[in-house]
Amino acid sequence: MVWRLTDLHSHTPMQQSLLWQIQHSQHDWTSYVFGTMHVKNDRFFEQLERVYQAIDSCHFFAAEYDFHDQTDVADPSVFRLPEGRTLQDYLTDKRYRKLQRILRKAFQVDLDHVQHILPLFVVNLITQQILDQNQSVSLDEHLWQYALKQGKEGVGVEKLSEQTKILQQIPIEEQVNMLRKIGKNVSNFRQQLLHTAEVYQSGDITKLYQMTKKSTGKMRKVLLYRRNKIMAMRIQEWHKQQSVCAAIGAAHLAGGKGVLRYLKQQGFRMQPIALDVRK
Repeated sequence: MVWRLTDLHSHTPMQQSLLWQIQHSQHDWTSYVFGTMHVKNDRFFEQLERVYQAIDSCHFFAAEYDFHDQTDVADPSVFRLPEGRTLQDYLTDKRYRKLQRILRKAFQVDLDHVQHILPLFVVNLITQQILDQNQSVSLDEHLWQYALKQGKEGVGVEKLSEQTKILQQIPIEEQVNMLRKIGKNVSNFRQQLLHTAEVYQSGDITKLYQMTKKSTGKMRKVLLYRRNKIMAMRIQEWHKQQSVCAAIGAAHLAGGKGVLRYLKQQGFRMQPIALDVRK
């Protein structure tokens, strides 16, 4: 069965899969799109057999960015506040010390040790404390490594330089507010993150998109909509050359401006693939 465009917003179990098969009438081959999370917890590495099979059947493997591209990672300024600035410059001393105590107690993250880092990356450190880090690499990098071992050509849907530009569009004050919100309600942040992880494991891409859309607020156009269109265009271009298995953040899949919708508008037929392998 091939799902219609309107089916992408309904709620049957099959339609909530993280893995989608895509085909186009102008080409004989089949490509795939898989939704990932940038996590290292064991439970996210379960039920990957169908994903491995999709990678095996394709010529290209496309991660959200090219893991070979280390140019921006080598530049520490990408992760740091502007020269001469620290996190304390964006908070009163009283608020800084209170936030420091809360985050140290709840997540073992000491702001004095990360005060030169962009707040968004501090949030990422906190996230890692909540979701156990059992694996040596993240899920998306694991799939990248698997693809290369199978002799596949690895490419990036986005360039690190493009992701850096996106990061630079998020005002530092807004990033600081993200940290403050965590400090104001630690248990709520923990519960929301764990709930997001549960939604991801269930494969409910529509709900995951809705949650991400809400959490990104005014930045959803920068963080979601624009990137979705670019991702879809690049997947389409690769598919014109040969089959591709693209692994991108799961929140980019669904929605009226999601990657699946854009691909559908370009004439692709798509079918959700169940991840559990029944023997």
